[in-house]
Amino acid sequence: MTSRSLLYTVVTATESGYHRQATLISNSHHHHPLETIIVPDENPVVSPHLRVILAVVVLLTIVTTVVGNALVCLAVLLVRKLKQPPNYLIVSLALADLFVGLVVMPLALADLLFDRWPLGGWMCQLWTTSDLTLCTASIVNLCIISVDRYLVICNPLRYGAQRTTQRMLVYIGIVWLIALSVGFSSHLIASLFEPDNHEQSQHSNSCQVSN
Repeated sequence: MTSRSLLYTVVTATESGYHRQATLISNSHHHHPLETIIVPDENPVVSPHLRVILAVVVLLTIVTTVVGNALVCLAVLLVRKLKQPPNYLIVSLALADLFVGLVVMPLALADLLFDRWPLGGWMCQLWTTSDLTLCTASIVNLCIISVDRYLVICNPLRYGAQRTTQRMLVYIGIVWLIALSVGFSSHLIASLFEPDNHEQSQHSNSCQVSN
C-alpha cells in the first residue's frame, strides 16, 4: 500500500471563538485526504457570569467564616462562664478557621477570578503554606477536642480534675506544632528532592502545592 500525506485540521476553542491549525502528517495509510480533529483547550474558559456567581458565593463564605469565628473567640474572652480551660481548644479551632477566612480564602478567590496566578511567587508560597498549615491545625484541633471529650466522659472525676489551663495550652502547642510541620515540610521536601520542579513552579502562571 502506498504511503500518503494526510492534512489534519486541528480545531481548538479559545475565548474569541475557534482557532484552526493545519498540520501535515506524512506516511499515513488513511484514505481520507482531510480530517478534522477537535482538541480540547488545556485551559477551559469559564464564563464571566459563572465567575461572578462563584465570586459572590466565595465572598459570602468568607464573611460568614470570619464573623462566625470572631464571635466565638469574643464569646470565650468576654463571657466569664465560658472562660474555662476546655474552651481554649475551641478558641484554637476558631482562630485556625478565622485565619482561613482572612488569608486562604481571599487568595483562593483571586486565583478563581484570574486565568493566571496574579500575585507572584512569594504570595503563592504564602497561600499554599498557610492553606496547609491552617487546614491541618483545624483538623488536629478537632481531633484533640474529640479526645478530650472522650476522656472526660470515660473518667469524669480523674480527668476532669486534670483539665487545667497548663494542660490545655500544651494541647494547643502540640496542635500548632504539627500544623506548622505539615505546612512547611511540603516546600522543604519539594526544594530538596525536586529542586528543578520547585524552582519552575515559582515562575509559572499557576499556583499549587508541589507534588
